[in-house]
Amino acid sequence: EKLSRSLRDAGSGRSLVNRRALADAFGAVKDVTRGAIVQMISEAGVSSLLDLGCGTGSLLVELARNDHQFRGIGVDGDRHMCRLARESARAHGVSERIRIIHADGREVRAFPDAGAIHAASLLNEFFADGTGEAAVRFLARLRRRYKQLDCWFVDYYGELGYGRGETGQQVTQAILHDLIQLLSGQG
Repeated sequence: EKLSRSLRDAGSGRSLVNRRALADAFGAVKDVTRGAIVQMISEAGVSSLLDLGCGTGSLLVELARNDHQFRGIGVDGDRHMCRLARESARAHGVSERIRIIHADGREVRAFPDAGAIHAASLLNEFFADGTGEAAVRFLARLRRRYKQLDCWFVDYYGELGYGRGETGQQVTQAILHDLIQLLSGQG
């Protein structure tokens, strides 16, 4: 019954997500390097970053490890992810320069100032209704609050059944990912 309700109402799938298991799965991946996004943020000379939807804090930890002047603020709506982010910052000796806030990343008025903004897998949360209007409203609020800051958004937007030269396994994984996003209310 929960599955059929989730298929009818994309937003209802959020209750099917086991947040602790999701955090544990992300936490099991140790010392993830964020590669290109770290390089872009570093090359832009960012000394303080607001990371909306920070998850395990891997981006903030990597930036802080690379630059001893860097300060980061991570915001995540999942208390389990926040716990992992704090643990990671402590384990890597950067906890005095990284602050983790358990809050809804959409509430931009409540967050402290920063030199730049990053968000990964956050914008797709605004497409559950299929229109993207919520994303436009969020970005407008973000722009009003933070004016001329550099922003980086990293999101996955699937396309069910597209198959442009991918292997069968890649198509199957993409379809599975898209289905999970749909069932969990991510559009």
